Amino acid sequence: AISADVTRSEAQLPSAHTPRQTGYSYRINYTKTFDSTGSTLAFVGYRFSDRHFISLQEYLARSEYDGNYLQDEKQSYSVSWSQYLEALSMSASLSLSRISYWNTDGSNNWTLSVSKSADIGAVHGVNLSLSLSRNQTAYSLTQNQVWLSVSVPWGDSRQVSYSMQKDNRGSMQQTLNYSDFHSPDTTWNISAGHSQYDSGSSNSFSGNIQSRLPYGQAGADFTLQPGQYRSLGLNWYGSLTATTHGAAFSQSVAGNEPRMMIDTGGVAGVPVNSGSGVTNRFGIAVVSAGSSYRPGDSSVDVSALPAGVDVTDPVVSQVLTEGAVGYWPVQTSRGEQVLGHIRL
Repeated sequence: AISADVTRSEAQLPSAHTPRQTGYSYRINYTKTFDSTGSTLAFVGYRFSDRHFISLQEYLARSEYDGNYLQDEKQSYSVSWSQYLEALSMSASLSLSRISYWNTDGSNNWTLSVSKSADIGAVHGVNLSLSLSRNQTAYSLTQNQVWLSVSVPWGDSRQVSYSMQKDNRGSMQQTLNYSDFHSPDTTWNISAGHSQYDSGSSNSFSGNIQSRLPYGQAGADFTLQPGQYRSLGLNWYGSLTATTHGAAFSQSVAGNEPRMMIDTGGVAGVPVNSGSGVTNRFGIAVVSAGSSYRPGDSSVDVSALPAGVDVTDPVVSQVLTEGAVGYWPVQTSRGEQVLGHIRL
């Protein structure tokens, strides 16, 4: 696929000695996928800007520096290539870019990345990634960087990962992370990091937990840098539905999505729709009612009822309009059952 476009700019800088400038920028993009080799070539453009073209970024910079800016872009191009190497079960990619300016030296950047999934002994699905990059700026500064990542599954639902980033200026960052998602409703992870610079080093610790509850999605996170910084955050994401019959928090429901309000007459802890909702202390629960104008069912999970609670007619069918809130009073009884034998 190929595309081209032309951009015209008109700018009047705040500086009184700078006249109004009008300029043009021309761009062409090209991309192609080679199905026979499984590779993709993207010539993501060649852009040429004339001397009087001013981008928004350049305009803001000129405004700050009284009309003078040392990086008026002249032309730029970037090329990327990606390839899956089936014989090695490996993916590789290479990207190159260059920017030249009207009033200073240009900058160059390239990045080479490889990634592979492998089985190591009894451990299956180990992911390995390596990235090398080099960046030469317009001011003759060069930065070389290497990034390495290893991710190891721990059982069916846990994962340990390690990453390292190092450059030629002496800085290095390392992170060790543990993630646990064995519960379908709760995921959490914790990580420890170490950073080293010319001026010293620092440690950091962070973690977070996200849980899907009948009353919405709740989470907490923390970050700690000993002697420097610490934070604790709490979040909740869900919906609150209130009618004349009562109110309840629930999983997030879009504004125009129909929902069903279940009323158990003050009986709390009654699960609805496979646990997606649970009645609160007032006996009210709210769950999604599916698609608008289509038949749907709402049901009480009779196999998970609290002790001493019984429900009559645990399933109801409904067709609700867009944004409607249905109401279902469930015949619920609470008490102890006694079995006896009477002889006459």
